[in-house]
Amino acid sequence: MMKAVYRFLLLLPALLGSGCSVDKMLDEARVELEQTYDKLPAYESLPVRSLSWREAWAMVEKNNLELKQAEQSVADAKKNQNRVFRNLIPQVNLGYYYSMALFGEDDGMSGRSGEFDINIIFSLPELINLPIEYYTAALATYKAEQNLEQKRRELTARLYQYYREEEIQRATEQADDDLWQEDAETNRQTVQKQRELQRRERWHKVCAFLNNYEARWQLHPGGIPRITPEDYREKLKRPGDVSVTLAAMELEASRLRKLGIALDYWPSLHVNFYSPTLFNMSGGNMGGFMSVEDVRLDMNSYFSLDTRLTTWDEYQDAKKQHELLVLQLKQKMYEHREKIALLMRSWKEYGDWRHAMEEYVAFRREQGATDPESARKMHAEAVSMQKSILEQDRKNLDRECALIQEYGLLRD
Repeated sequence: MMKAVYRFLLLLPALLGSGCSVDKMLDEARVELEQTYDKLPAYESLPVRSLSWREAWAMVEKNNLELKQAEQSVADAKKNQNRVFRNLIPQVNLGYYYSMALFGEDDGMSGRSGEFDINIIFSLPELINLPIEYYTAALATYKAEQNLEQKRRELTARLYQYYREEEIQRATEQADDDLWQEDAETNRQTVQKQRELQRRERWHKVCAFLNNYEARWQLHPGGIPRITPEDYREKLKRPGDVSVTLAAMELEASRLRKLGIALDYWPSLHVNFYSPTLFNMSGGNMGGFMSVEDVRLDMNSYFSLDTRLTTWDEYQDAKKQHELLVLQLKQKMYEHREKIALLMRSWKEYGDWRHAMEEYVAFRREQGATDPESARKMHAEAVSMQKSILEQDRKNLDRECALIQEYGLLRD
């Protein structure tokens, strides 16, 4: 009896040590997070650095979390595609069996206390479904790659928007300064504080986008690509290549669903090859592969009759869903064409209006002024018109970014 208690006491520390304190582990994680938080640099201590378009895009490709997630989706899809054929790789099993009496003496029925062996299982999955599974996995990989390209265009449009907004904001502030030259110093200080707060908000938004908080980044708009409606005139005759591809993949996925259901009417076939024990050690004696007669083949084939018409109903439902999808995609094509037509028309009207405003401002300046008061009013009118143009420029950004997201940035 004492011997059994002694063995139990030896096992008790191992059993207790297998558990972990939740509070202790969470405290360690909290301390680590707090230390990381304390090491974050303050905004005021960060250096001011100018960031060109190409430098910013390089940061996006390196650090942006959304892009990294899309890239990881591509990698995962490729792994799943390769995993389809991994089922053909033989399975190697290592086994070890150990037996010992914990309470009481060994009854002596067996002279061995441990056994070790190795064997191999070679399995063929359902051969009919294998090509379909691989094709489906390949289609998922292609879709992930197209999603990655779509994400790149989306991020390009957002980065373009940040740069253009910064450019418009600077021009607007300059126009305001021209109008507020006679304002009191207290008003100037209030405006400067508001601008600094807005500047910090824009900085935080850009840093989150770049996933880089190492400096107070100042976007330098001089190197950003300039786009015009003429750049996209030929492209606008068709939807973007990525949009068309993703729509085509929806159709193909729907077709595969119908095919997968139809294959349920085919007989299934499973084949397994079992090797004998390749190596065995028990009680000091070793053994292993003795004869080819030990190789075993298992084959399973069956055909299920659809007596309840379950498969038939699923196929008819998939067929109707496919037809509905075709109609939905056709409707999206109409909507896309009208959306692009309205976008280009509004962009052209905006361009004509902007040109007319600039011509009017130039005309008024050529007229000159006969007295200081007239000159002041003329200057105020010109600045006001310039601010109106900048406000419309800000609204037109939505059109520019929509084209970049659909067709990519054609000028770089």
